[in-house]
Amino acid sequence: MKNTLLILFLVFFMFSSVSQNQYESGYFIKNDGSKISCLVRPLDWSTNPVTFQYKLSEDAKTEIGKIENVKEFGTDFTTKFFRTTVEIDQSSEAIASLTYDRNPVFKQETLFVKVLVEGKVTLYFTSRETKNRFITV
Repeated sequence: MKNTLLILFLVFFMFSSVSQNQYESGYFIKNDGSKISCLVRPLDWSTNPVTFQYKLSEDAKTEIGKIENVKEFGTDFTTKFFRTTVEIDQSSEAIASLTYDRNPVFKQETLFVKVLVEGKVTLYFTSRETKNRFITV
């Protein structure tokens, strides 16, 4: 009985480990505005991506979507990234590195920002290295 439970547990564990990193149904929107349905590979997007992997069908080869060619991409229900050019505050958050100048130091960047909340005002999130920022538009 113990051997049977052990074998069932191992088989279940093997299937669950194989099922990770599969592609999820999603989409991307090209610069010309055309929306392409595809399968998007969900990666650890804890920082803002510059590229993403997708397939046009289950049997198709993996392709790379780049920030220069794509306005928006996401999975159907969980994640959505939107390309925008924003001014990001580059001021240090370390107390030892602070200056007496109270004005922020902005740098213009084009990046994919994660959409957190959509409505009259949309809330975006950006994360670069150790700097997390919220942006509203």
